[in-house]
Amino acid sequence: ERLDDLLRSAQAGHAATIRLVGAAGVGKTTLLRALVDRATDVTVCWLAGSGGEQHFAYAGLATFVLALRRSDAAAILMADDHIPSALERIEQVAAGTSITPTALGMAVHTVVSRAAIHRPLLLCIDDVQWLDAPSRAALAFALRRLDRDAVLTAMTERRVGTPVADEFNEMPELTVAPLSELDARALLRTRSALTDAAVDVCVRFADGNPLALVAAAEQLSTVPGEVLPITSLTVPER
Repeated sequence: ERLDDLLRSAQAGHAATIRLVGAAGVGKTTLLRALVDRATDVTVCWLAGSGGEQHFAYAGLATFVLALRRSDAAAILMADDHIPSALERIEQVAAGTSITPTALGMAVHTVVSRAAIHRPLLLCIDDVQWLDAPSRAALAFALRRLDRDAVLTAMTERRVGTPVADEFNEMPELTVAPLSELDARALLRTRSALTDAAVDVCVRFADGNPLALVAAAEQLSTVPGEVLPITSLTVPER
C-alpha cells in the first residue's frame, strides 16, 4: 500500500525514493516486480546490482543507460533536446573518459528529470548493495536533487550487518519482514499439496523466509509420503 501511495504521489509530480530492506529471500524483489506490474502510464527503468560487477566502475550506470535505451519510451526520450547528449556523456565515462563526479551526477539528474517530463518515471534498482561505488554515488547525487519531478525510485537492499549502500542511507526505508507462521502456512497451502507434517517441517525450516519456504516445499514434494529432516533441506543461492 505504501508503494502504491508513493507511486501515485510521484505521478502527481512529487519525487520520492524508497528502499526495501531485508534479508535475502524475504521477498523484496517480488514486491518490486509487483509494483512494476501494477504501474500504468509510466516509463520503467530497471537495473540490478551484480555481485560479479560491484568492483567494475560505472557498470551500474552502463546498465542504467542500456535500460533506458531499451525501454518502451526510448523513441520519445531520444527525441528530447537534452537526454541523448546526457546519456552519451554517461556512456563516455563508463568507457573511460575522465569527468568530475559533480558533472557525472548532473548528467544522471538531467536524464532522470527530463525523462519524467514526458511520462512519470519508475526507476527500480534491485540489489543496490551490489552496485559499484561510482554508480551509487552518481545516482544518489541525482536523486537528492529531484523535487517536483514525476519520479519514484524504488530499490531493494539486502541488509546483512553494516549497510553497504552508504550513499542511500539517508533515504527512507521500508523493512520487509519475514512472514508470520499463519501467512507461511497459507502460502504453502496455495502452492503445494503437502501433508500437515511436511508443512510443519517447512515452516520451522524457513522461519518466515518465503524463498526458503518454497524451496523446502519443492524438496519435500519430491518424496511423497515421507518427511525429510530439517537438516537435509537447502536454500538455493541468490
